[in-house]
Formats: sequence, structure tokens, C-alpha cells
Amino acid sequence: MTQIGTNAGMAFDNGYNFNRGNTMVNGGVLRLHGNRIADHNEDGQTIISLAGWNTHTTKERLNNLRGVSIHQKDFQLYLNGEPINSQDWYIVSP
Repeated sequence: MTQIGTNAGMAFDNGYNFNRGNTMVNGGVLRLHGNRIADHNEDGQTIISLAGWNTHTTKERLNNLRGVSIHQKDFQLYLNGEPINSQDWYIVSP
């Protein structure tokens, strides 16, 4: 885990703003290189997406969020043990 990832995760989980390098948290939205990768839905639940970018940095930023564990095995992505697609959005239960 990187310091930027840790700080961005804390900012997102606690509702405050953060901006460093290519990572920004503003208004409860986490962005990496301008791509929205985490947000809160109407019910206040955390929703995440790799935004089509299956990169180490994208996974690292998301793995710093409460209740998120993304890993890859044999070219398949997993979120909290369940297979996922890098293009879709997923609700995360903390």
C-alpha cells in the first residue's frame, strides 16, 4: 500500500477532500487520472469500478477503501472473493 492510496482511502471513507498526484477525493467521489472509481449511491452505499483500467494502481487505490479486497488470479478479477468485470460497477458492503 502506498501513502497516497492510504490517505485517499481514509479521505473517501471519512468524507473529506484529498488531492495528490493523479488521485483526487472530492465530494465523496474517488478519481484516478480523472476516472471515477468509487462513489456513494443514493442509499449511501459505496460503489466501485475499475473503470476499465485493470492496473496495479487502480486496484491499489480501491483496496484502500473499507470493505474492498480486489485481486486477480489466472486473468480473472475478484472483489471480496467473487468474480468481477473491470467495466462494471459493484456495491461494497463494509
